[in-house]
Amino acid sequence: MAIAHETRLQFTPAAVTVLVMDVDEGIRSVLGDLLQEVGYGVVTLGDVHEAKTLVNTATEPLVLVIGNAQVPDYAGLEFFTEAAASSSRRRHAYIYLTTDTYLTTVPGSSRQKELDQVLTSLGAQRLPKPFDLPSLLAGVDAATTRLYA
Repeated sequence: MAIAHETRLQFTPAAVTVLVMDVDEGIRSVLGDLLQEVGYGVVTLGDVHEAKTLVNTATEPLVLVIGNAQVPDYAGLEFFTEAAASSSRRRHAYIYLTTDTYLTTVPGSSRQKELDQVLTSLGAQRLPKPFDLPSLLAGVDAATTRLYA
């Protein structure tokens, strides 16, 4: 599949590593293939604990595309909360792909407020599912520009 992706980036996408974290293998595969096709280096992980390890040990800034990180003992909100509290994790760029309908449809909920505060403190982007591919690419490009400009 050929992706028409016009970009005016001031860096080579291959020099950037994008971590795609989602428990759904199909989502990881599609997003990973798309990002590789436009030139990004990609790591895909289905385990949030492996993602935490990679984020904590990365020597270069990463662009993290975090989808469904819900596992029995851990959730996406916890991942972002820990990232916001860690100076080493704050050097990465975050994009949160969310399907949490109560987070997006009940704007006054305490969980919504907590998530909004954490994402804001990280400078994270939020992209609700379903999303279109140009929006995802624009988000990754913007995150990469913030990291490498």
